[in-house]
Amino acid sequence: MIGIILYTQSPTVSHFLNNGITGWNEFTFFGMAHILLMLTAIIIITIGSAKTKRKKTDLEKFRTMFKFFTIGLLIIFIAIPWPFSPLADRPYIRPF
Repeated sequence: MIGIILYTQSPTVSHFLNNGITGWNEFTFFGMAHILLMLTAIIIITIGSAKTKRKKTDLEKFRTMFKFFTIGLLIIFIAIPWPFSPLADRPYIRPF
């Protein structure tokens, strides 16, 4: 919830919402792709957790958990604006 609140207060996202899509740039990444990928990861992890609870044996539980949680983690890694990513150009530590 804190992430969603910070996301809605971001000047980058408000710029995207006011101006719309103007080609693929950092504003488009944070305005569209970042939030959709993060919410998708949350949904996949939640579905995996629910399916895990319904399995009978521990082996089935761990396999199901591993599959869904790994997919969710990969989506989260894709959605992070890494400095080397072509989707968004951000440094690890921003100077103030």
